[in-house]
Amino acid sequence: MWKILSFLCVAVALVESRSAIAPSIVGGRDAQLGQFPYFMSIRYGAALSHGCGSGILNVRFAITAAHCLNGGERIAVAGAIRLADPGVRFNIIRSIPHPNFNMQLLWNDIGVYQVDRDIVFTNLIKPIPLNRRRLVRNTPTILAGHGAYQQHPPWSVHPHLQYLHSTTMSNSECIARSLMARIFIDPEYLPIIHADHICAFASVGVGGCYGDSGSPLVNRRNGEVVGVVVSGLSCARGAPDFYARVSSYTRWIESNIRL
Repeated sequence: MWKILSFLCVAVALVESRSAIAPSIVGGRDAQLGQFPYFMSIRYGAALSHGCGSGILNVRFAITAAHCLNGGERIAVAGAIRLADPGVRFNIIRSIPHPNFNMQLLWNDIGVYQVDRDIVFTNLIKPIPLNRRRLVRNTPTILAGHGAYQQHPPWSVHPHLQYLHSTTMSNSECIARSLMARIFIDPEYLPIIHADHICAFASVGVGGCYGDSGSPLVNRRNGEVVGVVVSGLSCARGAPDFYARVSSYTRWIESNIRL
């Protein structure tokens, strides 16, 4: 009986929260220059449009989602919080998606890429350490990105780097909350969450969206990257955001970013 009551209470809370959502944002805050020195924007095509986020790992390599490494010519921009700012630009010369990446099932959606020259570290540009131990639930986390700030199409990426605070949850909690949120997203919405994913939730109306893929989820306690945003986002409509769990891939990552 208590499980039924808990389900109803959360469902009511989702309905009430939905009515209070501002329709034009997904609840992020403006980042300050230097607040996320590890963040790099991946830009695509002749227009150099923002497509994904990524995180600097060392002087030549960065981490992102595997699906962000598809496509043609790309550059990475570091040391900027506005898309209009020049920052420091690097050509991406090598893309390494995980060999078992499956776009349909969103499995192993993680990868690294190499830039054309050494990244010079400053107060505005720094690497981020990898998480090596499996993260426990209720860990405070932070996500930065340029993802869309609308909950419904047409989506537009945010011109100013945004960030949000969230908290990790168990995968079973993540699945349950995602199922309850389907009424706000799509009756067919059913993310496939497995052991190599990690879920984090802020609140209804606050979350990642299109354009945040590849952005690092960071442990607020120790500054380690614990996940990278994968596709299949609910755009803050009640379901948790889910990420490739970095600790599941540490050996693979380290073997591919050796200098």
